[in-house]
Amino acid sequence: MGPDLTNVASNPVKGKVYAAAFIKHGTTRMPDFHLNDTEVSEVVAFLEWVDRSGSSRVPAEAVNWAGSYRIEHKR
Repeated sequence: MGPDLTNVASNPVKGKVYAAAFIKHGTTRMPDFHLNDTEVSEVVAFLEWVDRSGSSRVPAEAVNWAGSYRIEHKR
């Protein structure tokens, strides 16, 4: 699983430039898909839409070593 970019566009520290860098160059947790600048812009635009449509704040302790999340439903 790659980095959580769900709410990165509105993040005051990271934002769209940060997301574009991850998408353009990859990371140790996300491969470089060799996208061109137009494709990167389209992915960032999608992430902005996702950001406006919801929220995904996952605490660090809920992330497994492989990058997946533990989701617990409390009733």
